[in-house]
Amino acid sequence: LGPERRAVPISAMTDAAWDQLLPSVASAGDGFVAVWRDWRSSHDAYRGRGSCYATHLSADGIASPAAGFELFGSTASSPSIASDGSTYLAAATTPLGVYTRLLDHDGQPSGDANLVLPSTSVSSEIVASNGHGYILVSFDQQYLMTWLRLDSAGMPAGLRHLATNSVFGQSAFVLTTNDGAYHVLFQDGSGVVNDLTIDESEIGRASWRERV
Repeated sequence: LGPERRAVPISAMTDAAWDQLLPSVASAGDGFVAVWRDWRSSHDAYRGRGSCYATHLSADGIASPAAGFELFGSTASSPSIASDGSTYLAAATTPLGVYTRLLDHDGQPSGDANLVLPSTSVSSEIVASNGHGYILVSFDQQYLMTWLRLDSAGMPAGLRHLATNSVFGQSAFVLTTNDGAYHVLFQDGSGVVNDLTIDESEIGRASWRERV
């Protein structure tokens, strides 16, 4: 690795009205797709009708379309996105539960949004891919963490699993390994970083390890 340098000028992806927050970015290998929470459709000071938008970014940072496009309807929040190296899967939390939507290699929607996790208690989610499918990790309003395997189309490929019956925070990172396993890293209420490892088997067996 050499010295860090700025490859392209830093500029805004969109200059839409109100606020644009909570970005998430993924790459399929020769470009990127960004998703974010967007309040441009809000007409009041409380931004009560935020939505989730997306746009494709070229390797040199050019957004197309520049203004982005609406990915999920109003009341959607906590957007996340992942790629299996060919297509993209975006996810967002709504009052009805978690929706996913498949995007093609250029970041354009390939179909409608699907409610894959019906629940009125989900507060946030994150989606990740191991190159063969996806995993959806979610937290409910009591901070309990669950995970659900999804197929390459973003549809449930098994049962929803409760990761633990303990209380944890809502922040998590999901990493993958060469053997297809997922590592869910998160910090619990006592400040300990935990590593939940989920393998690639049909059942998706999980093992637990604490890291300081």
